[in-house]
Amino acid sequence: MTVVEQQVSEEKNLEQRARPLQKRAKRTRDAVVAGAARIIACEGSGVTVNDFVEASGVTKGGMYFHFSSKDAVVNAVIEEAVQRCDFLHSPRRRRGDSGAAVRDLLREYFAHVSRDWPVRATAVLWTDPHYAEAARAATYDPLGAAVTAILNGTGSPASIDTADAVMAIVCGVTTTAGPAGLGDGGDLDTILRLTRPVLAAVGADTE
Repeated sequence: MTVVEQQVSEEKNLEQRARPLQKRAKRTRDAVVAGAARIIACEGSGVTVNDFVEASGVTKGGMYFHFSSKDAVVNAVIEEAVQRCDFLHSPRRRRGDSGAAVRDLLREYFAHVSRDWPVRATAVLWTDPHYAEAARAATYDPLGAAVTAILNGTGSPASIDTADAVMAIVCGVTTTAGPAGLGDGGDLDTILRLTRPVLAAVGADTE
């Protein structure tokens, strides 16, 4: 075996030995993010690093290997929500029943909320003074922009105010942690019921 061949062989061996470690590290990081998202959604942002460790089932050292602080973990949760809500950035201009289009959008958003803890946790953070800016930029603002794009098709000068009113209702229902906040379909039913007269006021709801 030549020197070059030996070097190539050693590099391959190192790469093969590194793969299991990389996979284990990713599993640990993913577990921390998932655990943190779940406990934030259930208990709010007042949770601690120790709560993250307990919820994720990893050691504190394992958590700190990937994240330097509680804020770093929360930011990772928010970033995960961004990735899972990329559908909010799809074009939303639509002719016809704008009220139905808004309701369809809210149903799609809540479908993600019901199965994605990071999305649910980020909504809880919308009104948290420390994390609100990042949390709102992640999901609240794109959702609001999508609602506005739909309502702009009504031709009503009040469409922006209506979109703000719809988002105020969404925010009011979805920012409470725990069983009283996001969860089953009752939250969506409440939002659809409360937004119906708001949408009807600008002719966006024909049902």
